[in-house]
Amino acid sequence: MRKVRLLITEKGLEVLKAFAEENYLGNYLADNENDAYYKNILNFPDVLEKIKDDIVLYAKDDISSDDEFVWLETMSDMKRKNATYYSIIFDTETKEIKEFSNDSGKIILPFANLDTFEKIKNIENIVYEKTMEDDMER
Repeated sequence: MRKVRLLITEKGLEVLKAFAEENYLGNYLADNENDAYYKNILNFPDVLEKIKDDIVLYAKDDISSDDEFVWLETMSDMKRKNATYYSIIFDTETKEIKEFSNDSGKIILPFANLDTFEKIKNIENIVYEKTMEDDMER
């Protein structure tokens, strides 16, 4: 199973969603414009949690290889827009990790001073706690 995690500002996430829907992310995954909203992986996260000021953690599990391809392209486009973000895709079966980040210098993201594995550990702890919290509320 492939998982994607993203640390970004709330405003940055809204820009990313709008950008993705207006451009190829929605079009690539959808058969028509009406499908774009529902097939866009950004619209239905497994976890969306505010973790500091306006910084949010976006988490989505079980993404497809098409989702991964489009995510890579989208992160590249966001870097060109000088957005501050940190994102990882990791495959739980192969243990492969793909890491993407851009530091615009305007915002310091949580865990910025940690190495990749410590960042992943901290992010996964937040995802786990939020998932457990949601399960207990049901």
